[in-house]
Amino acid sequence: MRELVKHGPTRVYMPRSNKAARGKHRWIGLRINQGGLTRDSAEALIHQVMNNLSFSLFDCKAEKTSTSVIIRVSLEEYSSARQRLDETDELESLISSGKIILVRQRMGLPRPIRKK
Repeated sequence: MRELVKHGPTRVYMPRSNKAARGKHRWIGLRINQGGLTRDSAEALIHQVMNNLSFSLFDCKAEKTSTSVIIRVSLEEYSSARQRLDETDELESLISSGKIILVRQRMGLPRPIRKK
């Protein structure tokens, strides 16, 4: 005779908002002219330069002489963000694109492994 095995509570999944509702954004690849920065210190430095513009830091790879980062900005704030980034000597804007995979490839950054 077989027993009926009851599973735990079912998960409720929320539907994702459609692509148009999420808004458009641009990915910007930067090189910070300071080596060995942590993710928090790189984010703080970018925040000082960007002033009140919103951004999200996605990738950060520290090396001996420089630190490579990828940030996401909204399409509406993209031109003013590029202008502020170009005005400073501490940050160098290398590449920008609408797709993060292209920015990672051109900067030579691997896709980080997600922790589950």
